[in-house]
Amino acid sequence: IINSRIIWRFILFFLTIAVLFFVLKSDFFKIKFIQCSKEENLCSNAEIDLFNNLYDKNIFFINGKEMVKKSKFKNIALKEIQIKRQLPNKLIIYLKSRKPAVLLKTGINEFLVDEAGFVFEEVKQKNYDLPIIIFKDQVAALGTEGDEKIIKLIQLSHALQELFIPFNDLVFEDKNYITANAANFLAIFSLEKDGFNQVVSLQMILQSSKIRNTEDVKFKESRIPKIDLRFDKPIISFND
Repeated sequence: IINSRIIWRFILFFLTIAVLFFVLKSDFFKIKFIQCSKEENLCSNAEIDLFNNLYDKNIFFINGKEMVKKSKFKNIALKEIQIKRQLPNKLIIYLKSRKPAVLLKTGINEFLVDEAGFVFEEVKQKNYDLPIIIFKDQVAALGTEGDEKIIKLIQLSHALQELFIPFNDLVFEDKNYITANAANFLAIFSLEKDGFNQVVSLQMILQSSKIRNTEDVKFKESRIPKIDLRFDKPIISFND
């Protein structure tokens, strides 16, 4: 009985070695197929090229986290990358792009920025229907993220859109305030106060002016050039 146990142990040992050798050295588990899709569409050639170096590598030795890290470094416009193994020799890759939230202008340069304030693409000869934020004296760089001022500007632009207040652009003037330029008024917002509450106050002022426009002929001839929302009571300047 003892000898038979020893024999079976040797058999299992050699079988394990054989299986490991087959898994590690056989072409059977080398990657031959890569399927890449991005948001229900096929990946572009440039995106597929990110993963061409995986061909003929052992499917068990692919370091998914490291591959995702390298791919995002090469293409910062990618927000998420999922890599799934399909035995014996196929990888299925899902990509998700960053969505532009605003168009950031700094000097002569223009960039696309996502919801998190991540600067992921320089704009060249493209037209985007996006809120515009302007930093006159600040340099932006691709791959930077989380700038508090940019995030506040993005949140402020969303609040203006949510309350259907049209504007041309938001300008970061200094560390304390932002201006919103519109067709018939200029609004000044504090960076230190809640942006949404300031936009609500702006909406109420604009609505009040519309009501008075219908009732007062004299008021109808005037416009609201500047609404300063930095104070507890907004300061409104009228044209003569």
